[in-house]
Amino acid sequence: MMSCALQSYDCKAVGETATFSYDFVDKIPAGVTITGVVCIAIVYMAFGAADTSGMMVGTATLNGTIASQLVAGGQDGVTYVLQFTATCSDGETILGQALMPVATFV
Repeated sequence: MMSCALQSYDCKAVGETATFSYDFVDKIPAGVTITGVVCIAIVYMAFGAADTSGMMVGTATLNGTIASQLVAGGQDGVTYVLQFTATCSDGETILGQALMPVATFV
């Protein structure tokens, strides 16, 4: 049975712009490569009114199995899910998700 636990990042400050990464190494079969990756921010659970527009700075990058995205802003007290979507050489699409809490003071 596959685990569905979300990875979690340390808290990000509201005014901070930082790079967050996700390693797909345990999710892709041997011989398969990642051919593309994108990242979006989703508001986690009860914080449906928070705005995610403008949080992604540029596009996600890929180095082997590690996807990275520069993220800015966020709303104080809101936890976001960074969702990395990897397109693989075998045609599969794989998701990698991680919680990213945001606060004014960290």
